[in-house]
Order: sequence, then C-alpha cells, then structure tokens
Amino acid sequence: MIRVSEIDYGSEQYRLECALRHRLLREPLGLNLYDEALEKERGFRHFGAFEGDRLVGCLIAVPLEEDVVQIKQMAIETSLQGRGIGRQLMIEVEANLRGEGASELLLHGRETALGFYERLGFAKEGERFLEVGIPHYLMRKSLAI
Repeated sequence: MIRVSEIDYGSEQYRLECALRHRLLREPLGLNLYDEALEKERGFRHFGAFEGDRLVGCLIAVPLEEDVVQIKQMAIETSLQGRGIGRQLMIEVEANLRGEGASELLLHGRETALGFYERLGFAKEGERFLEVGIPHYLMRKSLAI
C-alpha cells in the first residue's frame, strides 16, 4: 500500500528524498545533486510516495504564479517502476494542488517519460531541449474543471 504525503524541507524525510533524487536522477548522468543550490528548495513543496516507512518515490512542486505550479525531479525507485506508484503520486499531488487553487501544471518531461505524462493528460509544447544533458520537452496540463 502506497501513502502519498508532503515532506518538510530539512526533515529526515527530505534527506531521504535528496538521496533518492541523487541516486536516480543525477548519479546516472555523472552529476551530483549536492552540488546544486538546495537551499532554494526551502520555498518548494516536496511530496513523497511511501511504502510503509520507506520512501519509494518523490516529486517537487514549485509555485511559479498564483495558480501555476511546475512539477520537478519526479523519481520512482527503479525496481518499483511500472506498478502505478508514479501515477498515484502525480494524481494525488495534482488533486492537492487543484484543491489549493492551482489551475495549471507544467513540467520539463524527459523524452523517455513523455508517454507517462501524456497518459496523465499533459501535452508537450514546443521543441525538444537539453536539460542536465538529456532531451526534454515542456509539457503542460490544465486543471480547470
């Protein structure tokens, strides 16, 4: 059973989130998450997917405007991908943000994850671009009812 909950910046859960993001999103690219300015994340919202007490997935929600939020650095434990954890995480975070007044989500989707985001209702916009050295697309989803 997966439980989705918000993670407080600077908490032990946040430390686990950073370790997961580093291992899954930065290390394979030869990058180090801890070289980034993590202090800026204090103003972001962090969400985790937990199996018991174990953090198995995470994402960051960054407020851009009053009703626009960017989703960043989504990561699901590699051995658990394909079990619907990422979908559940996105759906629950989206519902939370919608309930708080967000009307639009955007993200930079890795080219390899486009299908995942499209199945969740995101549409790609514009041309492919490189971010952290790999191809991405801007993707957007309206939360208007």
